[in-house]
Amino acid sequence: MNTRNINRATSLAMLAFTIVCGACSTETTDSENIASPGIFARMNVDALSSGSSKVTVELNVGGSNGTNISLTSGERLEATNGNQTKIMNRDTDLFDVDYEIRFDNADTAVPFQVTLFRANGEIIDGSSVFLPPDFDINSPNAGQSFSVDGQMPITWAPGDTGRTIKMLVSTQCTTNAGSTTVSSRTFNLGDDGFENFSLSQVPAATNDTIDRTINCELGFSLERTRTGSIDPDFGSGGSMNSRQVREVDGMFLTF
Repeated sequence: MNTRNINRATSLAMLAFTIVCGACSTETTDSENIASPGIFARMNVDALSSGSSKVTVELNVGGSNGTNISLTSGERLEATNGNQTKIMNRDTDLFDVDYEIRFDNADTAVPFQVTLFRANGEIIDGSSVFLPPDFDINSPNAGQSFSVDGQMPITWAPGDTGRTIKMLVSTQCTTNAGSTTVSSRTFNLGDDGFENFSLSQVPAATNDTIDRTINCELGFSLERTRTGSIDPDFGSGGSMNSRQVREVDGMFLTF
């Protein structure tokens, strides 16, 4: 079985990142210019491979896709998990400015908490979330082939009763013109540990430009999420979420 955690780079993840960040702001302003009621806070906790985790915080003014806020002297973000508290580090990439920190555990029983310390003495410490339960995908495995007219049985460690899990299915195929085409689609499944997935639902199944004499590459991910609480002192709102993601790739779709 080829099951991988969220921190493994895949073309599917890059596609999702590009879509999400298409509306991200490249502008920044200093935090000293913004009062707390004007801040929108987006906070995420990701469980990583080898039992570690990463906390990411993005602060904006003007809403979720507004101008990025850069913390100035006397202001900082701290993340806490259990008895560990760490100052978050600024991370700047092509699209935005955020703050990140890693922990050497991915404990699902202890909440992750984020605190913003402001230069005027204000402490905004009411944002927290638990990681969802850890899990593995038991089947299918890399190297297996499935017919576009058939079903792909999927088994994983079930989650809490009544919850859903997000499935992202991707294919990479060869077109009749000899080029490569990549497509994906998201499905919400019951998090009960089993799905007999009909492959006729994937976009490649109805794409007439695909060369059906060549197998497509097939992969999928399962994403289990939890929603936490964001401190109301972030007056423009925000969110605090966590997730566990597992992937299986290296399979084939046949016609």
